[in-house]
Amino acid sequence: EKEPNIPQTLFDKLSSHYRQKPTAEELLYYIYAAFYSNIYRETYAEFLKIDFPRVPFTADYDLFGKLGKLGKELVDLHLLKSPALNPPVAKYQGSGDNDRIEKITYKEDEQRIY
Repeated sequence: EKEPNIPQTLFDKLSSHYRQKPTAEELLYYIYAAFYSNIYRETYAEFLKIDFPRVPFTADYDLFGKLGKLGKELVDLHLLKSPALNPPVAKYQGSGDNDRIEKITYKEDEQRIY
């Protein structure tokens, strides 16, 4: 069984505030979405250079859930597990099976990978 690396005190605080306990996955997805926000990156740009990122929590549980869903979509995209990536948007040049790569070559003069 998985054991989250999140202090129980954080779960207790969020549970008290939201009146329901978010799961570790919901918390991960919320944080992932927050960290990918342009507003977050601009607001904390200097702070992020010198310290650990600060996680701003919303007071609205519905917003927490919506951001969590967006965060899950981002995680799935970044792990290449999103259904939005099927079928692949990129096609390989040449003949053969586009789903399997057998040989990779790099042509330095063209700066291309084949």
